Amino acid sequence: MSKTSTQIGFIGAGNMAKAMIAGLIQSGFPANQLWVSNPTPESLDFLRTHYSIQTTLNNAKLANQVNVLIFAVKPAVLKTVVTELRPLILAKKPLLMSIAAGISTKAIYHWLEDSGHHTQIIRAMPNTPALINQGVTGIFSPNKLSASELEITQTILSAIGSYYWLEKEQWLDIVTGLSGSGPGFIFYILEAMIAEAVALGLPETIAKELALKTCVGSANLALSSKENLAALRQNVTSKGGTTFAGLQKAEELGLAQAIQDMIEASVERARALSQQES
Repeated sequence: MSKTSTQIGFIGAGNMAKAMIAGLIQSGFPANQLWVSNPTPESLDFLRTHYSIQTTLNNAKLANQVNVLIFAVKPAVLKTVVTELRPLILAKKPLLMSIAAGISTKAIYHWLEDSGHHTQIIRAMPNTPALINQGVTGIFSPNKLSASELEITQTILSAIGSYYWLEKEQWLDIVTGLSGSGPGFIFYILEAMIAEAVALGLPETIAKELALKTCVGSANLALSSKENLAALRQNVTSKGGTTFAGLQKAEELGLAQAIQDMIEASVERARALSQQES
């Protein structure tokens, strides 16, 4: 499966599919080797106009044209899509990639009636910073991939940011709670920080820029530093100072436990989706 012969098809034209298509084209992947299907034409019109890719309302027509098939649909829709395409998938044996949260490879094999696991399946959990090519993705495959399959996987996922191979599929549920849902949690915390600064009298435009740039700068500092997060926190926390006062209040309110509970709730939901659909 060389890059020049690889035809990649996306079933679903939501934000993540758009991010992956945009990233692939920006990285130099040929637009005429990209396909997308969707039940409504509006999203297809946008993608065809902006990126000159192949579009169709028919999933089977797309599956007939490609050798890499990416399921970019909601978890609740995936079973219907897979079962409808089962004869085509079993006949053509494309490389499958699913980005549907919580749906296990076991469930996909069951829907394909592929008890021998002859189909190559990759599960991936990207996150929304993929929209600006700064996503982070956890990936798992139950089978050993060929060199060409690894290469095309790298081509797809590096086009939207960085990625990490996982040894165990169950870790994907944790990745879902941590980095998959994480942007939503961070936006929630930032909203609260900005709202309080505004309530105290700071103009919203200034409060927003200060909060967002503090978040970006702090993350970049942590990434570039050899010190761990606890040490970096201690570096900015003088006993009796302003940061100390704020962190004391966080301890009193149980903020760390609340954040841990947020992630746990997301992980448990991913696990529930997996059990529900298998």
